[in-house]
Amino acid sequence: MKRFAMIALSLVILMASLPLAMGVAAEEHTDGDFVYSVADGEATIIQYTGKQKTVKIPDKLGGCPVVAIGKSAFSDAANLTEVTFPKTLETIGGNAFARCKKLKKVDFPDSISEIGGGAFSWCTSLTSVEIPGSVSLISQGLFDSCWGIKKVTLYEGVTEIDVSAFYACNALEVLVLPKSLKRIHMYAVSAKLKTVYYAGSKAQMEKIQFTAEGNENLEKAEWVFNYQPTKPTTKPTTKPTTKPTTKPTTESTTEPTTKPTTESTTASTTESTTASTTESTTVPTAVTAEPVPKKPDVWPIVGGVAAVLLIAAGVAAFLLGRKK
Repeated sequence: MKRFAMIALSLVILMASLPLAMGVAAEEHTDGDFVYSVADGEATIIQYTGKQKTVKIPDKLGGCPVVAIGKSAFSDAANLTEVTFPKTLETIGGNAFARCKKLKKVDFPDSISEIGGGAFSWCTSLTSVEIPGSVSLISQGLFDSCWGIKKVTLYEGVTEIDVSAFYACNALEVLVLPKSLKRIHMYAVSAKLKTVYYAGSKAQMEKIQFTAEGNENLEKAEWVFNYQPTKPTTKPTTKPTTKPTTKPTTESTTEPTTKPTTESTTASTTESTTASTTESTTVPTAVTAEPVPKKPDVWPIVGGVAAVLLIAAGVAAFLLGRKK
């Protein structure tokens, strides 16, 4: 009887250790309209449940800095027109704001380093987009089918424009590209562009690895070289108490109205042929969302160690019972 009791005790200890060995899933929390999880002292927004037009994402939730917005967290938010990101934000997941069709304005902080595939696809009310140089990759289908976008500015630090990043952005007329750009994939910009403002020289442009398929209008556009974009300055919150006696001279922050002497509008065919030959020769019909990168979870390791200790204790108890 005693031996049977020892065996039963060992089995109970083993069963109790299984949940620990499998690890503990990240617990979900709610703060107002935000559902979020916490890992390693950092918060990730995994769902927005509100119906507000203007949303300011907090820099902290549960006392932890908000560093990520998860996959599809704000997708299909029918009322959303404007969103403000915190300076702590580093990652926006795939399809995070997909099909927010009333979204008119997004301002990305310099802290952000990754924006997942299709994150702002089908946001048809957007008219202008500026992406900081901290985001090196303009991911696949990022602004796919954003029909209202007229101007896109990519700042120094962006190195690659992936497949269909601005596909079906039919109103896009002006594209500003940095010298740091190294590669443009197929169907990256399919709109009927008028002007491309490039920060580098013609010789530097010809070194860009360029896939011609689906980017014919990018080749046909007028290229303006050695252009330096300037970020808009923040408007003061209070009005000046005195009016200036003379009108300040206006510094142009927009593209020149006169066209420069037309230089070659096509990239070197030699460089074009170096573009990847593994890309599909058909227009991609769907964008594969990129998952939000997750930090390694230490719980499975802790659980595994605890399970081993508990199993060892059960075996020891069983052997002790046999001796008696």
